[in-house]
Amino acid sequence: MSTQPPQVIASFLLDSIENEHQVTRKVLAALPEGKLSWRPDPKGRSAGELAWHIAHSEVWFLEAIAAGQFSLYQAPEAPGNVPDILSYYQGKLPAALAKLRALAPEQFGQILNYAGVFNLPVFVYLMLTVSHSIHHRGQLSAYLRAMGEKVPAIYGGSADEPFKPPAQAAG
Repeated sequence: MSTQPPQVIASFLLDSIENEHQVTRKVLAALPEGKLSWRPDPKGRSAGELAWHIAHSEVWFLEAIAAGQFSLYQAPEAPGNVPDILSYYQGKLPAALAKLRALAPEQFGQILNYAGVFNLPVFVYLMLTVSHSIHHRGQLSAYLRAMGEKVPAIYGGSADEPFKPPAQAAG
């Protein structure tokens, strides 16, 4: 595979991660402080555990990709409040993205081993990062609705945050 296609795809995916980060931040921020222990089922993660998994695993995954090697994922204990989860996510994710943007173009086509399970090019792991984050963000959004909380707009409006077209589009 030449270096150009992986780098073009990686650039698109890094922009996507940056855009999705803003939406994920909104969903994390919508989690009410008093309901971090809420869970839909005894088998499911609590809302706080899920929020921490989203924030921490996304940063961990991007940092591992940038370093060119994966260790076995083990999240530290979740912070006990939403502001700390948000602070971690907002503080660490931009730096992880910057490390990836600094990679040489040919590095995006390199094959990385993930725990003996996958051997994939770097740009594919970027896509997995996007998919993983969106998947869990969807879970957390469903938690919010089931808790009786407001769900922020994600792609367009939500019942709690209706879509409002830009003024020039309405006219």
